[in-house]
Order: sequence, then structure tokens, then C-alpha cells
Amino acid sequence: MADPPFFLGGCLSFPVRPELVEGLPFSCGVEKKDGPSTSSGRTDGSSVCKIWAEANPTTLHRGDGVGTFLDDRARVIVMFTPPPPLHGTIELERQTMRLIHAALPAILLTGLAGALIAQPGKPDPAAITGGAYTVDAEHTLVKWTVDHLGFTPYFGIFGSVTGTLQFDPANPGAAKVDVTIPVSKVTTASAGLTAHLLKPAEGGKPADFFGASPADARFVSTAVQVNGQDAKITGDFTLNGVTKPVTLDAKFYGAGMGMGNKENVGFTATGSIKRSEFGMNFLAPMVSDEVKLEIVAAFVK
Repeated sequence: MADPPFFLGGCLSFPVRPELVEGLPFSCGVEKKDGPSTSSGRTDGSSVCKIWAEANPTTLHRGDGVGTFLDDRARVIVMFTPPPPLHGTIELERQTMRLIHAALPAILLTGLAGALIAQPGKPDPAAITGGAYTVDAEHTLVKWTVDHLGFTPYFGIFGSVTGTLQFDPANPGAAKVDVTIPVSKVTTASAGLTAHLLKPAEGGKPADFFGASPADARFVSTAVQVNGQDAKITGDFTLNGVTKPVTLDAKFYGAGMGMGNKENVGFTATGSIKRSEFGMNFLAPMVSDEVKLEIVAAFVK
């Protein structure tokens, strides 16, 4: 039985045989769970699925030059130029076909970014239900930046962050955050620098930076001052065995239901520390004592 026609972004699509589209130029858009994309090129008939690797299509449709691949991960929309002939019993008025064909480029360029998929998160505090959240380790990063000899800023990152957030939308000032940062997983663009950061102590002297197998860093909030969607979060920050108070300027970024039908809440934050206060004064002040921090923090429940 032939697949029924369906509407997608205002375009009607119908079945088509792969051999009819072999070698035709196309414009391609893909609707995926993590957002839309576009591409272009030429098809190769029966293996037309290769135009977008993520698609792995199971069904091919088309309406006035539109081919669509469907599976549980992605929906790919392809416009062939010129369109291949219709087959079967389906007939469309020529004028309707022209309208669909004329409108499709705009849909591929803009509709995929709007009409086909909307971002689930939005900067609306009402989307936060509150309660206990855990850190989304895959989407939480701590960027650190130092001044390198007065020539350039240099930055690295920490990832794989873990922790919790307690948040009540009716009383955001009572929020509590507790996060752990695996220092041993520090990342930079220089393998040599990364190795130096984790270089063990030698000759009875302390390590230049973190040393070998460093303990995790930890931040535990002690006070939250809220001003609209901004907040100053003060907490105890432990690094290299030293604990000091640190204040972060935080901003609410967005909330909503994400993958797996889980509530997501995101924030950004900035702050700074002096590395000499945590036993790392190597090359200071040629490499700045001040370390600027930029944080993107995602929480789920």
C-alpha cells in the first residue's frame, strides 16, 4: 500500500521511486532532535540516503520535487531541481506544483529554523518548576583565562562537572548549589601545557600548578542575592587543598522540557580567583595571577 501524503512545513509530499531522482541537483534540509541544518549536492539514486548521513531513511516521499526521509532520529527534506516526474495515480494542478516549488527554498532556509522545530528552552523563569536538579555533565563547562605575558589571553576548560542544585522559584534566594570539578581532566589546546599543569612536584618543591593526580575542586554556595534574573552567588571554593570564598555573577539563561522529557535549567556565571591564593604562583605576574572564570551550567531533573 502506498504511503499517504502528509504535510510538513506547508509542503505536501508523495512517494517517489529512487531511480527517478538519480543524478539530480538538490537542496537539502534536515530536521533533527537537536536542530535543523541545510546542505546541497547531487543524489545517486538508490543510495540517495547518503546525502545526509544522520538520516538512515526508511521511507522516501516527494511532492513537486520534494523528497523526504523519515526515521526515529531525523526528517530530511530534499528539493530536486528540476523535480522528477510524478508517478502513480497522484496528480496535482500545475499551478499548485509551481507554488510549492517556489516556496520550498524559503522554507528550507528559514522554515526549518522556525516552523519545523522550535527550541524547547526559553528565558522564562515560569518554566522552572523547582526542586532538586543534578548537573548535566555533558553541557556544563568552566572556562578559565589568564593573561599570557601581556601578549594574549589564554584559556582552557574543565568539563565532566557533577553536582546538585536545590531551587524554589517562589524563593530563589534560598537556592543551594554544590558542584565538583575534576581538575585532573583539565583541557587546553597545548599538550605540553596540559602536561605541565599536571606535572608532579620535583626536588622537594611544590608542583608548579595542580600537580599529579590533583584532587577535585568544589564549590558550595553559602549565600544567594537575587536581582530579577541575575544573582550574586557566594560560596566556598576549594582548590589544591585550599578553601576560599568566591562570588559569582550568575544569570538565568533558559528552561524547558528537553531530551527524554526531562526539565532542563541553564545559567551562565562569571567570576575570578587569584591562583597564588591556591598555591599556584609559578611565573606570576608574567602569567597573570588573576584567573577569570566563565561558567555555563546546565541542570536536569
